[in-house]
Order: sequence, then C-alpha cells, then structure tokens
Amino acid sequence: MKSIVNELVALLKKLNEMIEAQFEKDIESDRCDRDSFYEFCQNYREAISPFCTEAFLKKWHRNSVSKPGDYSILNENAVIYFTMKSEAKALVFIEPASEGAGRNCYKFELKNENGKYLIDKMFYYFKSENIFHRMHWL
Repeated sequence: MKSIVNELVALLKKLNEMIEAQFEKDIESDRCDRDSFYEFCQNYREAISPFCTEAFLKKWHRNSVSKPGDYSILNENAVIYFTMKSEAKALVFIEPASEGAGRNCYKFELKNENGKYLIDKMFYYFKSENIFHRMHWL
C-alpha cells in the first residue's frame, strides 16, 4: 500500500512543478498565451493519463495555474492518510501539517483496474468542515 501513496505523491509533486512553471512562463510573457496554455494542458493530460480512470479523464479539465501550485503542501510536512476500503477501492487524504486559512486538503478515491490503483474521483475540503467538494481537475 505504501507504493500506492508514493506513486500518487510523486505524480502530484510533478504536476505541482508543471503548474508553477506555466505560471512563471505566463508572468514572464506578461500575459496568458492561449497557445502556450493549450500546450501545457496537453502535456499535463499526458502526464496524468496513466494514473487516472477513463471516467475521470472524460470529465477532467484545467483552466488555471498558480504559484504556489495546487499541491505545494507536499513540499512541506503534509499529513497523508491511507485507507483501503476494499480490494477494489482505496482512499488517500492529503492535509497540510500546519493550520492555515484557505489551505486546501485533498481526498482521492482510487479504483483498482487490473491491479493498478487509478484516480477515479477527487475532492477538496477544509479541515474545519466536513464537506467534500468534487473536483474535475487534477
């Protein structure tokens, strides 16, 4: 089960680097270049495809970048919880170790497809709430 979490964390760190690099590129050019962002989205989709179910990819979209990136909490002392619900489904929760206003926490539902756990659903939430908000971007 450790490999499931390690693989997800490695992917999210890579995606975070891509997000921040695109943000820097947009800042340097002093504008958001539509073609550059389209190319970024294509490369991003290629990076996530091996880690996501077809159902997730069909709904997936991304329309913005930022710095710090979405998963910058992994560069800190993030707290990661793993729960194996069944052989078919696992859950991974990622939360920042320190409290902070507006700091997103993430919940990933992973589905076992042919022995590989793939991202099937994704949610963000705040530690202070018990409400999970569905995400269609990764």
